[in-house]
Amino acid sequence: MERLWRTFGYDSVDDVVVIFDQLRTTQPEFSKRWLLHTIQPPLRTRHGFSVISMPADRTGHSGGQLEGHILLPKTPQVRIVGGKDAAFLVDGTNYDEDGTLETQLRKRKGAEAGSWRIEISPATDAADTLFLVVMLPSSLTSSPAHQVRLLEETDRLGCEIAGPQRTTRWWFSPGRNGLDVEVRDPDVWVFQVQGPRSLDILARACDDGAPDDFRYFDVRSCRMAGFPLIVSRTGWTGELGFEVYVSRREVDGAAVWRQASGSRESTPTSSSATRRR
Repeated sequence: MERLWRTFGYDSVDDVVVIFDQLRTTQPEFSKRWLLHTIQPPLRTRHGFSVISMPADRTGHSGGQLEGHILLPKTPQVRIVGGKDAAFLVDGTNYDEDGTLETQLRKRKGAEAGSWRIEISPATDAADTLFLVVMLPSSLTSSPAHQVRLLEETDRLGCEIAGPQRTTRWWFSPGRNGLDVEVRDPDVWVFQVQGPRSLDILARACDDGAPDDFRYFDVRSCRMAGFPLIVSRTGWTGELGFEVYVSRREVDGAAVWRQASGSRESTPTSSSATRRR
């Protein structure tokens, strides 16, 4: 191995993890694998993979899911390894110390040994190999609404991630360790309503009433004042609330606000203003 560079990025606004790995080996035939260890068995998807973590009766274990988009290699070889008698399988040998290793790990307090793993490898041998993986974590009751695509230019490559809050572009230059990130705010008008009565306001504001089973971090399409828009159970105040996203070009934002507020005399403010009181 001549070189191994990993660039790890996290977008806390849209909950996105980006991992870019650059590998160079002296021998092109040297096996290169990108690994992700999991407790639950992962699934192969058309974008890459997905993993579900079931809730447990322990602090910090409410469950969730992870959706992975494999952008590089372009034609990846994806292998799911693990399960009974294969949790420590490497190149045909299960290094489980005669079946005792997993039992010993279970006895350790807080130990969470991965019984499964995802292996990603390139389809052909080469001295230089690039891995680009985008991971989208979410709760068990909602699925990521992001759109992910590969970007390629003459001297750089990367990915574009169109999330619920904004669009980001992550650029990498092969042979250079680091990245450049572009943040592109969507052409939308956004407002949020926060507070203990916010869902009552939402029920009045939506033409057909509030969305059914509308849980934290859920995203729904609905209409207000006759205009189509996106509403999400999110916000920056820590209070019960929702956010509304409408197109600046296609929607009368003032009409939507009047219907949501129920009065022309309502005063919009920022979340930081309420925190100062």
